[in-house]
Amino acid sequence: MAQEAKNTVAIDLSDDTIFDPSHWIKKGKKFPTIDTPLHISDAWSNTFLVPESIKQSIFPHATISVPNFIQLAQNYPRQPATLANTHPDTWFSREHPNSDIRLLLKRAIPDKEVIRKLVEVSGQAWFDGNQSICDPRFNNRQERFPLYAIGFWREIADLRIAATIWERAQRWTHERAMDSVAAETAAETVEDLMEELGWNISIRSKTTHAYSPDLAGLLGSGKSLEQRGWLSDSVIDLMVDTLREQLTRMALKGRLTSIQCLGFSHQMSRAVRERKETYTRKDFGLLYGISDCVHKRQLESLYFPLLTGKCHWIAVHVDFTKNLIQYGDSIGNKSTLPPEIRMVQKWTQLAFGS
Repeated sequence: MAQEAKNTVAIDLSDDTIFDPSHWIKKGKKFPTIDTPLHISDAWSNTFLVPESIKQSIFPHATISVPNFIQLAQNYPRQPATLANTHPDTWFSREHPNSDIRLLLKRAIPDKEVIRKLVEVSGQAWFDGNQSICDPRFNNRQERFPLYAIGFWREIADLRIAATIWERAQRWTHERAMDSVAAETAAETVEDLMEELGWNISIRSKTTHAYSPDLAGLLGSGKSLEQRGWLSDSVIDLMVDTLREQLTRMALKGRLTSIQCLGFSHQMSRAVRERKETYTRKDFGLLYGISDCVHKRQLESLYFPLLTGKCHWIAVHVDFTKNLIQYGDSIGNKSTLPPEIRMVQKWTQLAFGS
């Protein structure tokens, strides 16, 4: 009997999802900076990440109150504004570390441009077999620190930035207390909250996630962005979620109202660009829900935040029963209609023919 021919396939049992240093380190390979494979990216990140035990013993815990954190932060190294004229390659060594990372707490950290360049070349330096960091500013590069010294400097830089943000917010609050009796009462409330609030705790709501320093952007005023702070997307959505909860508690009968997060305005902008008149749950989930409720007469009023001029927020109200669009702008020119409002008009025309 003739035997049936069978095709054979070689099975590769090697797992390319696990990083094997012997395949990559000191093999003359180029570090893939674009579309970095996950197993390489994870191994690289872990190499330059400050160990949790070091972080816990050196850096202030996220739950420390804002005033206490501001004071503690003064004890950490500062970052010079001047640029160090050194090539990033001179900061790496193929020899093993010989110095305690805590020694760096006694010295100014490299300026932010140097740190940026070190991060930029760190992948290739690691692939080339470098095992330590030498700070050429001190002791003729004789001290060698673990590669995670770069992460250590970044942690300190972020800590100092957070301290500056909180200190500015604290100072502004104290100054505003002198404006009026009402301002003094409000300032006292804010200062009490700062005493209870952890300086870097995680804040979650139903739709978003932020950290407490993001809230400091609410405390500030002035012409420059640095003076008045910046409301991040996360803070805006936290505010929206708070308003939603208040609306639910109020349970206003006869007022079918929706308050939408930033995702709604993003979808609306895209729908207008693409001239979409109808929506699917998959591609325009938020618009689909609003449109469906309006057509079923289950929604009368819609409120949502909208970014205008790239750095300013306005509040928009669409009254579907009156075919009316209103907006609130704390600093805008009443005689000039923001172009973003015309986008809202276009959306209502496309979606509802009004």
